[in-house]
Amino acid sequence: MSSILATLLPFSSNIRQPKRQASPLPTNPFALQESSKALPYLTVFAPLNLKSRTTRSSHREGPSETHSLTFSAPSPFPANLYNATVVYETNPETQTVVSVSVPTGSDSKKRKTPEALRQWIDTRLENPLLKLDVSTLCWGINRYWECSVTRARLWAHIDHKYGNQALSGNKDPLPENENGTITMSELRRLVPHLNRSTMAIKPKLSGLGPRVLLSITLVLDDWTGEPQLRPEISVSLTGADRKIDHETKKLFHALLREGGGDLATSGVDPVLRATEGALGALFGGL
Repeated sequence: MSSILATLLPFSSNIRQPKRQASPLPTNPFALQESSKALPYLTVFAPLNLKSRTTRSSHREGPSETHSLTFSAPSPFPANLYNATVVYETNPETQTVVSVSVPTGSDSKKRKTPEALRQWIDTRLENPLLKLDVSTLCWGINRYWECSVTRARLWAHIDHKYGNQALSGNKDPLPENENGTITMSELRRLVPHLNRSTMAIKPKLSGLGPRVLLSITLVLDDWTGEPQLRPEISVSLTGADRKIDHETKKLFHALLREGGGDLATSGVDPVLRATEGALGALFGGL
């Protein structure tokens, strides 16, 4: 009101009128800032390498930004060993996510996405409550890789102790280095087990003993994206009844419960102890 009254005064022509500042462009909270694209920033809380690309366009409905996030295996693993791309479209004016997709086109063969992870992604994209949740989708892709490496260490340890690796004198690859890095010798033993979900085990010095099938299924929680390990064991022995199989399973799951129960947080240690305990009782008693 005071500015309007001032225009009526005789000296109002000498008053400088304030310049109108142009309205700033709408910010997009979903876009990665330049400072956040540095490699140290991206790898602090996530294990995978990340490449991002943003394209902008304008439609009748308003401006649009399409963001492409490509996750790949970190060094020293080959980058094409594990690969997933998340594409999401946003509206910078309304600051909303419009759509989310994970490409499966002609170049899908180049993307090494495990089948279990692919099924989890498809389930989320088909759910109307979860299909726009980009953060949990990316979180699950990263956590699946972490748990795959952990499970591979377990498989490599079991293969070393009960498989052909035990006779060749190779070093047990289960322990990690203090700084968490993986050496090239460890890499060669882990890579064959990354997507393994089952392993057949039999006595090293005899082909006539029981045959054990150990399975460790890796699944992601539909809502949180947290990995879960679901181990099972079964025994096949020619000429024997099902009691041996039943007792081995009973011992295996009892040892699992003693080890902590929640395999999502306690890792593979309970699985390792349960497996060694069941196999020790089985092979030692036959």
